[in-house]
Amino acid sequence: MGVLFTFPGQGAQRPGMLHALPASPQVHHTLSEASDTLARDVLTLDSAQALESSFSVQLALLVAGVAMSRCLAELAGPPDAVAGLSIGAYPAAVVAGALRFADALRLVERRAGLMEAAFPSGYGMTAVLGLALPALEALVAEVHAKDSPVYVANVNEADLHGEGPLVQKVRERAKAEGGHVVPVCGKLESELSELGEADKVWFNLTWHRLKPWPDSVPGLTRIKKKFIIATLSNGTVRLLTDMAKHCGLPWDTVLGSDLVQQLAAKTGMSQQDLMSKLSSLLPGVVDKLTPDGILPKA
Repeated sequence: MGVLFTFPGQGAQRPGMLHALPASPQVHHTLSEASDTLARDVLTLDSAQALESSFSVQLALLVAGVAMSRCLAELAGPPDAVAGLSIGAYPAAVVAGALRFADALRLVERRAGLMEAAFPSGYGMTAVLGLALPALEALVAEVHAKDSPVYVANVNEADLHGEGPLVQKVRERAKAEGGHVVPVCGKLESELSELGEADKVWFNLTWHRLKPWPDSVPGLTRIKKKFIIATLSNGTVRLLTDMAKHCGLPWDTVLGSDLVQQLAAKTGMSQQDLMSKLSSLLPGVVDKLTPDGILPKA
């Protein structure tokens, strides 16, 4: 059986996360290497106050991911595969040997600094777990306004993006409704008054205009000649359709997280159980493929 190391994105942080790492030589070496590279004591990154900043969050997640992976690899050997979400892609690349740790630290320091500079104050992000999307959307609708917007994004995790004070209000309401909230980043003391409404809408639709990697369209086109290709994404159908049109992605069909949510609601199954059920059907299809990847004719 293979071993997979996975690395989370923002929202997985918690105060004291670096201090809670095992007292092993690998962890000590990683913390020292990070401190030397960044010219700062990285153990100062995991205080509750420091983690209010996306800058500290991103660096802390990188350091913790690499440190723990090195510790586990020493005990049981390296992983067979790695996977990372968002900022988690950086420790995954380090553990895979595709990126030096020192380079990853400098890249994340630059990345986090640019993100922090883009919205130095007044902007909040929070992950909400345990609430159905319609319930969260109803809470957002209570506080959202043209001049003070709050948006639901990344609907697989139900992230909130928007003006800090209003994100805080939704956060408190979500907790009262039984949801679990995890502040991702954002300083909440002032307002985002410099952007107009059109600019805010444009900014929040950035994902819809992402450019593909240079080999994405040619690669998908080649695969499409032999296989039916479809999206497997946590994005919505609208998002994935917009991306396909913007980039010329040649999907045969588009499946999104909102379809899974609706199907789960109609069947009474959890999204996790539903995805497991759908995934269990795939081997039967794959077994019917001929060596050249074509389904035989009935």
